[in-house]
Amino acid sequence: MSHDLERIRDYVEGRLPEAEREAFAAEMRRDASLLELVETYEMVVRATADAAPAATTTFGDVMVRARAAPRWRRPVLAAAALLLAVGAFVLARPALRTPEPVTLTSIPLALLPAPEPPPDWPPELLRHETADADGLVWYDDMDTALAVAKAAKRPVFLFVHFQGCPWCEEFRDVQCRDARVKEAADPFVLLALDWRKAPAELREDPNDGWPLFDLLDADGKRTDGFKGLVPAAKVAAWLEKRAPSAPPDWEGLRGAARRLEEAEAAEDPAARFALYRQVAAADNVLGKVAQARIAAMQKEAQDALFAARDDASRLGTAAAADRLGAATGSLRGTPYADDLEKVRASLGKNGSFPELKE
Repeated sequence: MSHDLERIRDYVEGRLPEAEREAFAAEMRRDASLLELVETYEMVVRATADAAPAATTTFGDVMVRARAAPRWRRPVLAAAALLLAVGAFVLARPALRTPEPVTLTSIPLALLPAPEPPPDWPPELLRHETADADGLVWYDDMDTALAVAKAAKRPVFLFVHFQGCPWCEEFRDVQCRDARVKEAADPFVLLALDWRKAPAELREDPNDGWPLFDLLDADGKRTDGFKGLVPAAKVAAWLEKRAPSAPPDWEGLRGAARRLEEAEAAEDPAARFALYRQVAAADNVLGKVAQARIAAMQKEAQDALFAARDDASRLGTAAAADRLGAATGSLRGTPYADDLEKVRASLGKNGSFPELKE
């Protein structure tokens, strides 16, 4: 706490109103350094006073009196004046005192590990459909279908056909347009492959019943299947029996994929962080991508904080403030930037790096 030095003079010289004088006395009882400063001023005044001080007396006047005092008094007055000057300097410079600790709310003090790179996610989720007005909508690439299946945690319904197969064409034209088949197929990722492009373990003799239908897990392993053209009702019943118990949320996945795509393209860190937060709760690959991105932002903030603390001890507070300012700018609008700005404000106010708390 800094003190008004002219107020000390008015107290010593009896010019404070009674209520203010009592308040000042109470303040001295709480603050030993203030009491010492007042006593020093009184010593100088007593040693130099040969008449009552005028109302316009200032600290400068007191110092002039000390220099003009008899020679035998000067050593005592010099010591008192020096003590007075040092005390005034300390009291007037709160920045030299130990700063208050800064409590961090988003940046942990325990060293964070380097964040894992985010997993890949299939952009096809942005446009995924299982059916449209023309019937079922099929992927034609196994890697893509499996990537979507992993992201959505869905099994794959595989339709294997070959060119010129009349039963395959009928399946596309009739069964795939049936309303019950469309509804039954919705919990699956649909994959249609030409017989020549199908994995060897899924190929069968093209003369032994066509089309071929297989149920695959998200790793591409066959778990069930049937062959031959069957009525739409039987196709729907077969799919309904093997559908996962949890219904699909394709609209939610498409929305999360859109938000993730927007976040990756956003220039504003606050917008990017907000979008990642929306996706991070998802229990799928999109949620893992968002979590990895948030972890990278938090790690960036912690690295800047620790580097600034090192800068303050090695290079000075200006270098530390510059580093904190740069990191705050790159993370502006996020809770990590708020923590960094609190530390930077304390640094500017107190002139030293503050103690950090969680």
